[in-house]
Amino acid sequence: MFLCYLIDPDRRSITKVNDGFDRASELTRSETPRLAELWTDFADSTLDVAYSPDADEQPSFRVRLSFRGKTIERAINGKGVLIACGEIPPEIARQIQTAKAVEESVEFSPARYIAVDKWLRGGSSGTRAPARRAESNGRLGSQEDHDKASGKR
Repeated sequence: MFLCYLIDPDRRSITKVNDGFDRASELTRSETPRLAELWTDFADSTLDVAYSPDADEQPSFRVRLSFRGKTIERAINGKGVLIACGEIPPEIARQIQTAKAVEESVEFSPARYIAVDKWLRGGSSGTRAPARRAESNGRLGSQEDHDKASGKR
């Protein structure tokens, strides 16, 4: 088996492509794409996603497959190329045999959550968490309470 699919979170599309492994740089817009392993065995059979390591700020997707009662999943930022090569187990092969089947296994993240996701994972060094506000018991304090809290007498 040799199958390749371009997963594009910008367009929310999955397209079967030829030579996806050889064209991974072009398809992911990366000079040096990386491979995220989903499944492998010792006989050179693999299921990977080629992706750009520099796509942190781009929309993302998650590939979620099941194999032997367990979930195999990877989250990828930017475009990715799902590459199946070799003797893929029938259980996995059914989940990737067509673009429509792959579509069932891919979840696209909403674009508006990218900045929040990055912030939650550590964000940039110039950002900090917003200040926490004290919970209110529902009563408005008097001016005297406000003065005591601020140190005025």
